[in-house]
Amino acid sequence: MKILILDDDVVYGKLVKNYLQKFLLFADIELVTSFKEAKKYNEYDLFIIDYMIPDCKHIEHIEYFLNLNKKVILITAYEKELIADDILNKVLDYVFKDNASLVYLRKLINRIYKNQFFNVMVVDDSAVGRKSIINNLGLLGFKNIIEARNGIEALSLLKKENFNIIITDLHMPKMNGFELVKEIRKEIPIEEIPILVLSSDSNNMTLIKTLKIGANDFILKSFKKEEFFIRLNNLLDIYDTFNLYKTKMYIDPLTGAYNRLYLEIIKSEITKWSKYTVIMLDIDHFKKVNDTYGHLKGDAVLKHFVGLVKSNIRKNDYLIRYGGEEFLIILPEADKKVAIKILQKIKVKSLTSDFNIKYTFSAGVADEKMDLIEKIKLADERLYKAKESGRDKFVLD
Repeated sequence: MKILILDDDVVYGKLVKNYLQKFLLFADIELVTSFKEAKKYNEYDLFIIDYMIPDCKHIEHIEYFLNLNKKVILITAYEKELIADDILNKVLDYVFKDNASLVYLRKLINRIYKNQFFNVMVVDDSAVGRKSIINNLGLLGFKNIIEARNGIEALSLLKKENFNIIITDLHMPKMNGFELVKEIRKEIPIEEIPILVLSSDSNNMTLIKTLKIGANDFILKSFKKEEFFIRLNNLLDIYDTFNLYKTKMYIDPLTGAYNRLYLEIIKSEITKWSKYTVIMLDIDHFKKVNDTYGHLKGDAVLKHFVGLVKSNIRKNDYLIRYGGEEFLIILPEADKKVAIKILQKIKVKSLTSDFNIKYTFSAGVADEKMDLIEKIKLADERLYKAKESGRDKFVLD
């Protein structure tokens, strides 16, 4: 993301630039002090602009970038009431010219950057209503926006695509917002997909009922843009935090592979596959590695092994640390032939690696038609055979 700061106050401009550069590692940030210089950066994505600039007439510089359909955030030392309403309605947001506002500015830009990777569904029977929401979402950096005219269309889309947030009207034909939220919450928990409900009904009981059936937030259709942005950003920040903790919950902290808890997630995915294969792997004589080199070196071996495996499995395959030095690979839409090719690639890489501790591994493979637990048990039995017959071997049956 390319960001231009336009501020004739060099000291404050540098403060903003240095602060944002420290936290927004994805951003390329430039600072200019005049409108004349700023016009050289028309290709930039986001413009942080002082409300008053000496080398232009009043708000000429703001209108210039708005006319280029650029995202503009105002920096101002003035009270909000002194800024023209038509400008406030067009710019993305405004912040006051003080140090305390820098945190808000940083969070806002970070949110805009993340939003481009999110899928959002807008559900409203009114084309005008959908367009209004979509225009506001565009300001917030959303690029993947899908429209639905009622709850039935929305549920159909949910079966085909994954969404990060749903914004729905309450009163619609065929299936209204209440029914839509109820249906979604039967399958998807409140923390997994935030739902923001819009309504022209200001009755408190409507608000309470909407939240009780599983909406994350409620906003009147007569909302101010500022309120819509804050509510939406807060929902998405909570969603991000939940997903961060969820990810950590399923990741082995030492190796970065999934842990056994992730098998519960995989169980729900298996129903979508026509077939799958599991591989149980074990690093040979790992206790000897720990005894000879110490546990820190043993940890390094585990990390190295996981790196080898990850670089040789397919993108849709799963690697799980099953326990100690034992690992499980799950290969969707694959048979034993695919499994053996992957194992051979891992073996070649381990033999040719310049890692300073040499080690081998054994594996058991199962692709028979049975449930996941039984298949893992069978692969584990075959792994045991591989180790009993001399290690550094793969057993397929």
